[in-house]
Amino acid sequence: MRIGSVPYLNARPLVDSLENDANDATGLPTESQEKRNDATGLPTESQVKRDDVNDVAGSSHAEWPEEQFPKTRPREEMGDVAGFTITESSRKPPTKTPPLEIVYDTPSRLATALRLGKLEAAMVSSYELLLRPGLQMAPDISISSVGRVMSVRLLSKKPMEEIETLALDQSSLTSTHLAQLLLAEIYSSWPMVSSLPPDPMAMLAQNDACVLIGDIGMFAPSDGLQVLDLGQAWHELTGLPFVWAAWIGENLDPALCSLLLDAKESGTSRLVQLAEQHATEHGWDRGLCVEYLTEVMNYDLTPEHLQGLELFQTLCIKHGLLEYQYPISVAAQSASLV
Repeated sequence: MRIGSVPYLNARPLVDSLENDANDATGLPTESQEKRNDATGLPTESQVKRDDVNDVAGSSHAEWPEEQFPKTRPREEMGDVAGFTITESSRKPPTKTPPLEIVYDTPSRLATALRLGKLEAAMVSSYELLLRPGLQMAPDISISSVGRVMSVRLLSKKPMEEIETLALDQSSLTSTHLAQLLLAEIYSSWPMVSSLPPDPMAMLAQNDACVLIGDIGMFAPSDGLQVLDLGQAWHELTGLPFVWAAWIGENLDPALCSLLLDAKESGTSRLVQLAEQHATEHGWDRGLCVEYLTEVMNYDLTPEHLQGLELFQTLCIKHGLLEYQYPISVAAQSASLV
């Protein structure tokens, strides 16, 4: 079974024990583990071999076969789909979960891999869930924030309401749409946007502002710039959590959901240890990493989280960032595994 995750610090509590499960199940390191850099412990985007990435995610959007795109339908043609649904998988839970292979890539490329059927599930941008029907979220797991997020920021050379050109991090899906939504809702600003590699100096050389995510977003220099923490801005606007990513797939296997929940419990019980390990591997400030995982990141998926996700969906439609409103579906966990 092949699943995918982003390689960022905020996902580490959800995948750390899964790597051990993948190794234990096969007796050999997984493909992703073999690509781990001794100095970092987790692969960065640049450390993933390009031919391996193409095998996972395909090439560009323009090269996807037409039949790979979902045939979307307006909400009124889908019957009563308002609110959230908890759905039982049509598959019977297996007696044990198949061996795992974990692939790491950026949010946008993981979404592509999921669309092409290359992955059973992916820790992928929540915006992908809203784009097409038939996707499910694993229960009780997300990468969320309730207030500031630190690692998703808009940096601007001008006041927010004066931004005319905005560079979006091409590796992101959710954050790029949230940034446009917040500028419109809060500052009545609708800048021209372009998608560029996550290089803040290059992005700002050509544009008034840029959006950056992940480890780059957290550590990009901001001296002399206006800074908008997108998580903080969302919470001040709505009072709700923001769901950045979740385990998403089609017809998620209940046994896999159970395994993902076990991994969450394991990882969230060792947040300080994982933060200190990451800080040592990367040469980052220990206190900052501990604060980020223990006080900033949230890994739950409560009704309030789902309300926030539904409001994000509604506001995206309002501002032309989504066309249709599909139901937000949460998969069922297997009640028991033999």
